[in-house]
Amino acid sequence: QYEHRFTSLWINALPDIVERLKIGGRVLDVGCGAGRVSAAIAKAFPNSEVIGLDPDENSVARARAAAAAAGIGANLSFVAQTTASLAGNGGFDLITACDCVHDFAAPQATLGEIRDLLKPDGVFFVIEPRAADRLEDNKTSLGTVYYGFSIFHCMTQSLAHGGPGLGTCLGPQRTESLLRAAGFEQFQQLDIRSPTNLFYAARP
Repeated sequence: QYEHRFTSLWINALPDIVERLKIGGRVLDVGCGAGRVSAAIAKAFPNSEVIGLDPDENSVARARAAAAAAGIGANLSFVAQTTASLAGNGGFDLITACDCVHDFAAPQATLGEIRDLLKPDGVFFVIEPRAADRLEDNKTSLGTVYYGFSIFHCMTQSLAHGGPGLGTCLGPQRTESLLRAAGFEQFQQLDIRSPTNLFYAARP
């Protein structure tokens, strides 16, 4: 499962953060949806505080119910808000965005808010669909699926809220450009093997 791979494999690409979370840190899962990744992080790092954030109240309600049913709750909470609403409540060691940066209605503003919520030595861990920067390099079976997702869901969701409609095939160069424009000084494409996703670490 996605969330199992997150806590057992993917996050190990950030060893400094893993050690910090073992002792006790703060994690914000942006665009948490039904909260599966948030709950997995809270379970894997019981000494850390984990907040799942999503503007959709129905998704947050489902996340809360699932966490309660699984008996996870002491170090886990969910809020139906946006990153802007957390201004002044930052100090996060790790902020995650799992397959959702391309959905942001206001990506530049949201990424800037995420940067401001991080500790100076914190990390923004971004997971995005595996796609190349050029259309001609995405003419694969997976690329075809992702472009279908873009047309019928991701791009249209963003456009419906006045966003740029980045779509699922964001690509590494565009991702780096967005993050650097938002004020992140360090950008790294992580060496994590996955047939479907790309992984990035951005630091203030």
